[in-house]
Amino acid sequence: MVFNGVSDYIDALRLNPKLAVVSLQMAADFRGVSRAAIERMVAAKQLQEIKIKNTRCILAHGLIDLAEAFEHQVKIARECLEEAAASRTVVYYERVMNALGMSRTVPADRTKVGAVLGRVSEVSFEKNGILLSAIVHRKTSGRTVPGPGFLTLADQLGLEWTDEHAFVDEHVKRVFDHYAGRPAKRGGSAKRS
Repeated sequence: MVFNGVSDYIDALRLNPKLAVVSLQMAADFRGVSRAAIERMVAAKQLQEIKIKNTRCILAHGLIDLAEAFEHQVKIARECLEEAAASRTVVYYERVMNALGMSRTVPADRTKVGAVLGRVSEVSFEKNGILLSAIVHRKTSGRTVPGPGFLTLADQLGLEWTDEHAFVDEHVKRVFDHYAGRPAKRGGSAKRS
């Protein structure tokens, strides 16, 4: 969408408030990404660009829609993990991704699930002092652990450890203890799913 000048844009905005815009840099700041990432989102039609004279902008409602979709994914992931925690179950990324309609074979989905799980743990840490995503592990032979993003987030939250495995074990236990006694839909003791 292109407007010849600010007056044309303001006239259109009066008729349609959904034409409200932010600059590409403001969109990048809001999403916590680079301006180049916003330009890729425009190219992929995830965000709609409009031009006002020679100024490139992003429709604000597109950013709002993306933020609401992300928060919905966070809610779904949180509910999935709370159910697993109540049944003392460590889950693999694939289970969470399936709940979110994502595929482990799609690199963008693997990145997105990391962001969703990071947000789940930020909220659970703020509210309850636990890292709920501690129970989401990589599917490997032998001992399983969360992906590297888990420790990165823990570090950003100011947590410290000397032994990564002991740190993960402690936080899995904290999650299980927090959800102990809550009804689980599947029941059972500590297991993997």
